[in-house]
Amino acid sequence: NGNVIRFPDQNTLKHTLNKIRTLRKKFLGVFLWYNFKMIISHLFLALAALIIGSINLFSKKGTQRHKLIGWFWIIFMIYVAISSFWIKELNDGVYSGIHLLSIITLLSLVSSIIAIKFRYIKIHSFLMIGTYIGLFVAGIFTLMPGSILLTFLVSKYI
Repeated sequence: NGNVIRFPDQNTLKHTLNKIRTLRKKFLGVFLWYNFKMIISHLFLALAALIIGSINLFSKKGTQRHKLIGWFWIIFMIYVAISSFWIKELNDGVYSGIHLLSIITLLSLVSSIIAIKFRYIKIHSFLMIGTYIGLFVAGIFTLMPGSILLTFLVSKYI
């Protein structure tokens, strides 16, 4: 009879479930590898921004060197701030206070560029130093023993 509904047998169901599990593991592996690369690049550029930011902070202001290093610092900071929005596993997949700091960082960077273009040097300095201090404090909290990131990196990848 053509109207009979046939359910798959047990072997077909097991085979289908195994395919789904295999695909899920592959997807999860690619996702974790992608996020691992994102986390590592985020950390690397944050560290680079910390180093070149300190160079600019303590060097003579207004020189070509200061401007060049400053633009690299801004680019690194933009990457660090934006990439943070793809790093949510550390807080059970939801955004946290650090993401609010990322928004403040982006606004501060844009405001600082506008301020220096209009020659508001004190505002520019205030915003840049504040952003640098934010980076420094975030780095301290991120890499403290027992921190979420340190625990996550050690448990997942080492």
